[in-house]
Amino acid sequence: MKILFATNSLNPSYAGGARVLLESELDLLAKAGHQVITVCGDSLSLSSRLNQAKTYFVPKLQLRFLGNKGDGFQSIVLRENPDLIHFHVCDSYSYKDTIIWSSRQKPIAFTAHNHLLTCPNMRRFSSSSIKVCNLKSGLICWQKAIQDGCYYRHPIRFLRNFRKYKRFQESVSKLTNVITYSEYMENTLIQAGFFQKKVKMLYPAFNKNEVSVRDYIYPKNLILYVGRLSYEKGIQLLLQACKIMTLDYNLYIIGDGNYRRELEKLAGGLGISSRLIFRGWVSASQLATFYSRAKVLVVPSIWPEPFGLIGPEAMAHGCPVVAFDVGGISDWLIDGQSGFLVPVGNVKELAYRIEQLLGNPELANEMGRKGSELVREKFSPENHLRGLLSIYEKAIISFNR
Repeated sequence: MKILFATNSLNPSYAGGARVLLESELDLLAKAGHQVITVCGDSLSLSSRLNQAKTYFVPKLQLRFLGNKGDGFQSIVLRENPDLIHFHVCDSYSYKDTIIWSSRQKPIAFTAHNHLLTCPNMRRFSSSSIKVCNLKSGLICWQKAIQDGCYYRHPIRFLRNFRKYKRFQESVSKLTNVITYSEYMENTLIQAGFFQKKVKMLYPAFNKNEVSVRDYIYPKNLILYVGRLSYEKGIQLLLQACKIMTLDYNLYIIGDGNYRRELEKLAGGLGISSRLIFRGWVSASQLATFYSRAKVLVVPSIWPEPFGLIGPEAMAHGCPVVAFDVGGISDWLIDGQSGFLVPVGNVKELAYRIEQLLGNPELANEMGRKGSELVREKFSPENHLRGLLSIYEKAIISFNR
């Protein structure tokens, strides 16, 4: 089978888990003997895994010929003639024309990495009330968006983007298959009006060679956070939890973002700066080392994570997880077995659960073992590839009727 993947970005500092999941699918399909082609909307950070695929750069996935800038998406599709086009788009609904045209030419699959299909600002999170937003996309939703300042307030920009967003929603809702990686996202899309038979839930894959069980106890109390540094990721609440903890610890913050300065100021105000190490983005091998040495990974997100890939990544290395119970996190984190789920925003409970693992290395190792077993069983490459090919085959049959 010949599959063309279309994605807006593969920049690791931006695309995050979406990039990892796309690379994983490219890898699985190539190893299974399928031909994969990638069209990317930016030219940043094309990884070694993508070198296995023929790769085109089309700025913003523009549909038509771009003069001296090279081919547009349309001409690439017509020349390559793939059996199916799989969109991994996660930052804007400006690609609607490309998606609409593609759906008339070829069978389509669309992976929903975030809340782009159900929320104008893609987060389903109200910054003013600091709560998850469960409104269905529509006039009430947009009125609330204007009040909360989570979308355009200028009336002309608002109306123009409202029309664009509705067209994008309508174009994707007509596709044969919309793929999600969690039951939470599957339910969210169905509640938003997508037909149940068109939404396909498919757990992501983890390479079995990357799944390990610890047979040692690392002596230091190392707490780990991995991800983008932004307000909705909740790192500020993790710092508040660290302030009230009594055990000795060091918190390593892996990642970067525009919220870093605020976090540094907050750490200084709380008097915990000496316990924090900001490492920025690190390589995959370095990250694996951090996972193997950490007593606990903390996922303090206060927005509804569509999946939260970083948690299962840590569990694959035998590291237990403490996380706020929001979005798709409960799809992979079993409370009391592979870690602890904490009510969203409960800083005291967060601190208590972290210290429970720091103060009991045997419990941390046992939870880490159960977590790695869960990843091995639930997120196997074989299951993912089988499910993905089944979705492709059904899409092709449906298109050719």
